[in-house]
Amino acid sequence: MKLARHTAIIFFSAVLAVLGFFPAMLYAQQTPSAFDTAKQAYIATLNTYRDKEQQFSVAHEQYLQLQTLALLDVAVAASRNVQLARIGTLTSYFQTLLTYISDLKGLDLTKRAEQQIKIQQILDDLNAQKLLVDTAQDRVALDVASTQFSGREAPLLSTAYMTLALSKIAAMQYAIDQLRIVSTQLRANIDQQTIDVSKKTEKLRGFDELQRTMDAADVLMKKTDEQLGFSTNQSPMSLSTYVRIIDGLNAVYSKVLQAESFVKELAQ
Repeated sequence: MKLARHTAIIFFSAVLAVLGFFPAMLYAQQTPSAFDTAKQAYIATLNTYRDKEQQFSVAHEQYLQLQTLALLDVAVAASRNVQLARIGTLTSYFQTLLTYISDLKGLDLTKRAEQQIKIQQILDDLNAQKLLVDTAQDRVALDVASTQFSGREAPLLSTAYMTLALSKIAAMQYAIDQLRIVSTQLRANIDQQTIDVSKKTEKLRGFDELQRTMDAADVLMKKTDEQLGFSTNQSPMSLSTYVRIIDGLNAVYSKVLQAESFVKELAQ
């Protein structure tokens, strides 16, 4: 069960990344009730998985110590339960991702459709794996099911990383697009304002600084998109690639925050 524990920890960290990355932007785009419901369901299944894993660890240790048939039956039952709980946790996780990207603003429609297909395929595979575990008759069959499932770790992680990367890029692009709209409105307001020349000149300088900041954000976003395009051709998408994309987005975010401060000043 070492692999099962490792997988759950990775996915738990990943879903926290979804919830914690620029929450104000994300919640502005996603229907809170749908996403919150999916998130709470995931947390519940994760807690169940942890309980089942602990029960399996105890049952396994007891069997190794005494090796009675009765304890073997208990360990086998605990193995089945923890495998089903793991499948349930991953199913809930990918359902959360599917809910999250369903109407996320800023996400390219083609890429959205591609990820939805990939996630649905994973959900179908998880359902098939659940049936396999449910119908396993003995310890050998359960071991075979567990080994078979372990071989699917790479595509599971790759799809998760790609979906998270796409969703975060979409959220950032949406924020930049909104700032562009606001900046256009601000420029029009500045031109229409009846104020002294020195104050208007100051505002125009501030607007020029806003534009330079937005242009810098666009350049950084382009680099991030290029990194994503390169990683799309690599299979599977690795954690290191995902981290590089997030690092690039952090640089973009700093520019977005700067632009937001300029917008607030110009709006006064």
